[in-house]
Amino acid sequence: MSQCLWQGVVSVRAYGTQSEMHEKFISLIDANHRPFVMFFHLARWLGIQLDFATTLCVMLASILVLALRHSISPGLAGTTLQPFAK
Repeated sequence: MSQCLWQGVVSVRAYGTQSEMHEKFISLIDANHRPFVMFFHLARWLGIQLDFATTLCVMLASILVLALRHSISPGLAGTTLQPFAK
């Protein structure tokens, strides 16, 4: 394998295509990393959206407990808000 590699390097240098091969190599690396970068950004976006949805649910539950504090039992209010107390 290494003999074939060195023969390829010699051929690339002999024909003077180092810059062309370097550009092709860089474009292939870019194409290879594009899905990873997209996945990373999508995961960050999804995490932010889920945090926002969770915040809305906690805020809604807290507002409902406060608005209905005279008509619901304290145990139910505590049970409702307890999972969010972490």
